[in-house]
Amino acid sequence: MKNILNTMQWLIWSGVMALALGLMTRARKKDLLSDNGGKLTAPLFVLVVGLLDFTFFTAIAIISNVFPNGTESGLTTFVFLVFSLLGCYLIYSWIQERHSYDEEKIAYMKFTGERVDLYWRDIHALKYTPSLQWFVFTDVRGKKYYFAAMLKGIRPFAELSLRKLDGENIDSFAVMILRKIADGEVV
Repeated sequence: MKNILNTMQWLIWSGVMALALGLMTRARKKDLLSDNGGKLTAPLFVLVVGLLDFTFFTAIAIISNVFPNGTESGLTTFVFLVFSLLGCYLIYSWIQERHSYDEEKIAYMKFTGERVDLYWRDIHALKYTPSLQWFVFTDVRGKKYYFAAMLKGIRPFAELSLRKLDGENIDSFAVMILRKIADGEVV
């Protein structure tokens, strides 16, 4: 009986995760096809995951101390609160990740809230990091600017990037990914 319950638990967990990932992929495809009018913003599912993460791990931290079961300790509470803070990070990044662009420049918003204007003519290099799904723009001074491939409005941004950037410092893999995004593919 215990094996059946354990199997059912993992089947339900797998089904919920498959559903969540499917919904996220569908949302990314929809976001990819949207034109945000020269703006790049984090997708809504970043906020949803952040809120769920914060709520879930904060509740576990509280419940594990209110209803002790022998596994509670300062360490477990600390670990649950650290995961809860990761949810806060996602919520903050959803609020903060707001960039805009036009034919002349990219208005890049740093994580600290500072706005930096990155002119297309000053972009020295472009690379794509597949493990993080980030485009890394490097200016002539060597400063790096990171743009996630999942941002809403990334398709028109990819099209403009392909028009504005050329040269030997532009990574061919990054160009291939930009072309895929410009063609409406989710990467």
